[in-house]
Amino acid sequence: MFNFFYVESPLQLLSAKSASNKFNQHKSILIVNISHGDREQNDKQILDLIGTEWSEVFIQKTQIGKVRILKKLLKNIIYFGFKYRGNVNKFFFGEYRNIEMALLNKVLSPKESVLLDDGSFTITAQKFYIQNRVIPYPNSVMYKAFGFLIKNLKTPNLYSFFKLDLFLLEGQVNYFDVPIKKKININKGQVFFFGSKFSEDKIMDLSDEINILSKVFDSFPEKVVCYVPHRDESLTKLNKISEIGYELKNLEKPAEVYFDETDIMPEVVLSYYSTVLYTCYLKFSNVNIQSIDIYYFLSQENARINAKEIYSYYKNLEINVLKI
Repeated sequence: MFNFFYVESPLQLLSAKSASNKFNQHKSILIVNISHGDREQNDKQILDLIGTEWSEVFIQKTQIGKVRILKKLLKNIIYFGFKYRGNVNKFFFGEYRNIEMALLNKVLSPKESVLLDDGSFTITAQKFYIQNRVIPYPNSVMYKAFGFLIKNLKTPNLYSFFKLDLFLLEGQVNYFDVPIKKKININKGQVFFFGSKFSEDKIMDLSDEINILSKVFDSFPEKVVCYVPHRDESLTKLNKISEIGYELKNLEKPAEVYFDETDIMPEVVLSYYSTVLYTCYLKFSNVNIQSIDIYYFLSQENARINAKEIYSYYKNLEINVLKI
């Protein structure tokens, strides 16, 4: 028997490695999706994190165009279906909205499927989609073609560092073991703002993003305010952010890895509704964490659904959610 993992982001891979080490009674197979070549920093972080936990590793490039996407899907279904079907104990997948992962789940016929951490969207995946049995890809061409195969998929269990016990369905399990918080040395007068690729993904206007960041910067006149870029943020936007007065601080690794390795943290950690806020909350007992409410600036319905669920979750944890 095997445990099978399918991921496409650095955080998903970190979650997969943790799960592989926890459930190490079976050999682990890993599929990694990287970009078509347009997300160099993302791909580098994923490839650097792969490690040695795996019996086999399959690295795949994202395909562009309906025909190529379909060919990749059929190739995966045929190859992995013939090789592993009926021999998979747990199927771990990183993206609840990825229909390819759902279809492979069906083909492999595992004893159990488990959703890995996918950033703060994990909250929305559980509270909005899974709990209410809402399909996350109703308008997908793939779903229109193959949706009949996955309509009866079982509810996945979770491997997530988010505390979601109140929102689990009957019989659903979260396998993650929450660590004990620690007190860390604080760099007084330093602020980290962790960025997001909202304007790059057309989720928010760049002018709104720059305006919000200017107001945030002005809120800390006596402190050194550093902007930690998301790996997919544009150079044009980062130049504008630098002009505001932020010091750009590229960690060159996922924030979760940085938190594990550092022996000192800034006095204040800021972001919109990034997962970074929660992982910082989970690890450290003495860092001032603040979330910036941008709900009304978001232009896409799915983004607003996500933000609403996450802000509500953060407020319940008593993380400050500030309106600008």
